[in-house]
Amino acid sequence: MILGFKNGYNNGTTHKMICMRGEMKRLIIAIVLLTVLTLNACGGEKTAREIDIPKPSDQVASGDVNTATPNEENALQNQNTDPQNQETPNTTTGGITDPTFPIATRATDWTMSRRTPDNMCLVDADITLPLGKVFDKQEPQKGEYRLVSFAAPQQNWIMGSPAVTKDRIYFGTSIGYFQCHNFTTSEPLFRNEEQLNTMRTAFAADKDMFFFGTADGLMYAYDLLADVQMWNFPTGKNISAPPGVTDEKYTMASIAGGPNIVGDRLYFGAFDGKLYCLNKKTGKKIWDFSTKGKIYSIPAISNGRVYFGNFEGKVFCLDEKTGKLIWEKSLPKSVLATPLVFGKRLWIGCKDNKMYCLDVNDGKTLWSYQCPSSKYALESCPGIDEKNIYFGDPEGYFYCIDRITGKEVWKKKISENIINSSPLIIRDKIFIGSFDYNLYALDKTTGKELDKFATHGSIYGSPIVIGDEIIVPDYDSNVYILRSKNKK
Repeated sequence: MILGFKNGYNNGTTHKMICMRGEMKRLIIAIVLLTVLTLNACGGEKTAREIDIPKPSDQVASGDVNTATPNEENALQNQNTDPQNQETPNTTTGGITDPTFPIATRATDWTMSRRTPDNMCLVDADITLPLGKVFDKQEPQKGEYRLVSFAAPQQNWIMGSPAVTKDRIYFGTSIGYFQCHNFTTSEPLFRNEEQLNTMRTAFAADKDMFFFGTADGLMYAYDLLADVQMWNFPTGKNISAPPGVTDEKYTMASIAGGPNIVGDRLYFGAFDGKLYCLNKKTGKKIWDFSTKGKIYSIPAISNGRVYFGNFEGKVFCLDEKTGKLIWEKSLPKSVLATPLVFGKRLWIGCKDNKMYCLDVNDGKTLWSYQCPSSKYALESCPGIDEKNIYFGDPEGYFYCIDRITGKEVWKKKISENIINSSPLIIRDKIFIGSFDYNLYALDKTTGKELDKFATHGSIYGSPIVIGDEIIVPDYDSNVYILRSKNKK
C-alpha cells in the first residue's frame, strides 16, 4: 500500500477501487433496506387463503370464564371492560371481523327455524297493538285472529316452529303426524297417513321439500305438495345415556333440534353426539363430526363455519364444507341452547344459566352474563339488533344485554314459568312465548309489557312472522296466526 501511493498510476487505481467499494456497500445496503420494506408491505395483511385457523390445542381454558358471584336480584353485570373489545376489525387473529349490521326485511316465507342459517332472525313487519283476541269459528278469516289446528287428543303437542313457503304452512305433532295447510285460508291440504314418531323439531323447507327430525333419530324429507316421502336418514343411539343403562327410554336415538339449510346442504345434530351434513336432495351423508355428548340445539352457520354445543358442555366450530374441527371450547355445564352468530361473536346459553359471548376466531370468552340459578337450562336462542341481544330464562325473566360488553340494559320478570321460546324482534317490539300459555309483546327499549295473547297450552316453539301476522306454535295442538286487532 505504501509503494502504491508513491506510484501515480497505483495511487489513482487504488483511489478508484476504494470509491467503487464504497459505492458497492451503499448499493448493497439500499437493496437490503428495499427488500425489508417490500416484505413488510406484503406481509402486513394476509389474504383469505392465508388466514391462520387456530388449532384445537390453542384454545383458552375454561378458567377464563367470568366466575364472579351472581347477584340474583340485580342480575349481575359480568362484562369485559377491555376498551379494545369494541366493534373493530380483529387484527390479533387475522380472522373474521364485524360487517355492517344487516337491514331487517319483510318475510313472505319462513324456511328454517330462525329464518337465516346464522340464527339472527332479522325480520320487519307492521305489527300494531293490541293483538286481536276474538276467534270466529264460523268464518275464521273474519275473526281478529285465525289458526291452523290438528284435531287430535289432548296433549298432542306442537313443539317446534312451523315452516311456511309457497303459501303453505307445515308443522308436526307429538303423536307423529305432520300437517300442511293453505296459509292464507287455513284450509287443510294433507297430512301423513303413516304415523311416525314424535316430532319435536322445528320444520325447514326449500322449493321442493320440507324437512324435520323425529324422536327415534330419523331425519325426513317429504315432497312439498303431497304425503310422499323423498328420503329418511337414521342416526345412532343416545351417546349420553348413563353407563350400564340399557333401557331404550334412555338409549334410543333422537333428534331434538331442527335442521339448518345452506345451499344444497342440510345440517343438524342428534343424540348420538354427531353433527351431520347431508345432501338435502338425496339424503346422502356428506360428512359427520363426532362428539362425546348428545346435541339438542340447531347449529348456527356463518362465514363458512358451523357452530353448535353439546351435552358434554362444549361449543364446537367446524369447517362448513369439510366438517373438520377449527376449535372447541369447554363450558362448565351442558349446552342445550341454539347459538346465534354475527360477525366475530357467538352468543350461546349454558346449563349454568349464563349467557356466553365467544370470539368465533378461537372460542375465547369475551364476556358471560349470570342469570338467576335454576334447575333447568338456559335454552333460549337470543334475538339481536344493532346494539343488544334479547333472551328469556327458565325462571321467567327476560333480558336486554349489550351484545358487545355484556352489560345489562334492562331485565324484567314477565312470567312465573319457563321461557324456552326464542324471541322475535320486530322494530320496537319483542314477541316471546312462555310455558304459562301466553305470548308476550314487550317494549324493546324498556321491557314493559305492551300486550299478551293467551293460548290454551305452553309455548315451547319460537314465534315467526309472515307479512304482518305472527305465527305461534302451541302445546294445545294449534298454530295461532295473530294480527293487529283492526287488520283483517
